[in-house]
Amino acid sequence: MNIRDNRRNFGIMKALGFTYKALRNRYLYKILILTSFSIILAATLNLIFSGEVFIAAVGLDALIISGVTMLDLIIVTALLILTITLICSRRMKNIKPTELIEE
Repeated sequence: MNIRDNRRNFGIMKALGFTYKALRNRYLYKILILTSFSIILAATLNLIFSGEVFIAAVGLDALIISGVTMLDLIIVTALLILTITLICSRRMKNIKPTELIEE
């Protein structure tokens, strides 16, 4: 949806001489930065609150979060987000400045 919302901006940048790869990399870096901050925030909140929530819900202190498991989940999630971003960014190839001028 972000690519569709920024269609006009991408068309302007293409008219100014940006290539598809430059636009894709710019968009990918933006998503990578947002993903990094989100992962740090989510991991921190998980480590702080998950144990207390589990104890309140079940009544036992039985929640054990392995560091390796958490790291694996973080890596898989980050790779999934980046893969989806790359797949969705293919739509930027079809944006042509002339179509935007006609609109």
